[in-house]
Amino acid sequence: MHRLIYTSVADIERDGASLHEETRKIVAISATKNKERELTGVLLLVNGTFIQVLEGKRENIEDAFETICCDLRHKQIKVIELEPAKGRLFANWDMAFVGSTNEPTQLHVNRDLQHIAVTIDARPAQALRQILQLVHLPHD
Repeated sequence: MHRLIYTSVADIERDGASLHEETRKIVAISATKNKERELTGVLLLVNGTFIQVLEGKRENIEDAFETICCDLRHKQIKVIELEPAKGRLFANWDMAFVGSTNEPTQLHVNRDLQHIAVTIDARPAQALRQILQLVHLPHD
């Protein structure tokens, strides 16, 4: 069992609806492919930047990551870590998704996403704990 954390800049039309719509497509397709590859994880979208965590067999993660690297919707891809994992943190999610919203009731989610984006490089373990907390919150 391994865990990959990476970031990339979304290279998608930047008007909110198109970015949101395209991200939903990515999540739907990823969930199907991840199930086939026995991968679990989460995708965050923070101000046009993707943060993704994938868990599973290393070779399956590498296959998925190769697909991501060839996807023109991702640029400036940066691996934060690829390490052995004792178990799955996102076992119930083929691909969970959390993104910024304009909903006043979701301001805490937006704040937490911003914090994760700032800390992911220097403190990935701390950011991962925050990601886990967000996935367990109700969101659309």
